[in-house]
Amino acid sequence: MQNIIFYFTGTGNSLNVSKQIGERIGDTKLVRITSETVLDYRSEKVDRIGIVYPVYFGAIPNLVSNFLSRVKLPESKYVFLIATCGGLAAGANDQGRRILSRKKLKVDAGYTITMPSNNQTSYPPISSDKLVISIDTSAHKINMIASEVNNKLKKPVNSSFASLIAPPLSHIVIPKHSDKKFEVEESCIGCGLCKRVCPAHNINLIHAKPNWNHNCTRCTACLQICPKQAIQYGSSRNWGRYIHPNITVNELIIKLIP
Repeated sequence: MQNIIFYFTGTGNSLNVSKQIGERIGDTKLVRITSETVLDYRSEKVDRIGIVYPVYFGAIPNLVSNFLSRVKLPESKYVFLIATCGGLAAGANDQGRRILSRKKLKVDAGYTITMPSNNQTSYPPISSDKLVISIDTSAHKINMIASEVNNKLKKPVNSSFASLIAPPLSHIVIPKHSDKKFEVEESCIGCGLCKRVCPAHNINLIHAKPNWNHNCTRCTACLQICPKQAIQYGSSRNWGRYIHPNITVNELIIKLIP
């Protein structure tokens, strides 16, 4: 019987986790969460449903919470959540549990995996030495989670006050119009890769240059993946860029965009 893992990713952290979990439990369909992801999966016959997402300032990304609120899922014997984060997951998993409970879906297990932090709109990526340690540590955690998910271990997500205060705070810290702060340098070659990796479909090209439409999730995919590092946000021109080392740029391109 098939499993489904829904994932949201900007720079590959959650995609890597989803791929690794899927390979270990077997017979798994990976579905990327974007603004155009299909919303009706009721016809699917599945044994496990997983949802993997990063944590943005203690909360689930807006695009993910909207997806969870609207998606129609099939009956499943086991539902699990995985939050990837550079620091604390705060109330992200409980936020996901609350959303799904309103749809009469019970979450059986919730997990947190510490991954390399990569919000270059606020701080530089971690050093190469720390990156290696973080990737190795996350690999061990992924193996443990895969084993527990495979055995349908119950690890209920506890109620958290953070799940009530983090979402509105995240909206304040990451307003949709915060993309006004993105800048494009002359080194831009007009390749359009930024548009093709944006899960919110928030970028269009004007005279071959990216233009943001004020519906940003701040996943930083456009900034991180630009081949010329021509996209800047605040102090990012002084910092490096990050893509998960086991994920290729081609895997981050959203195939639905023409």
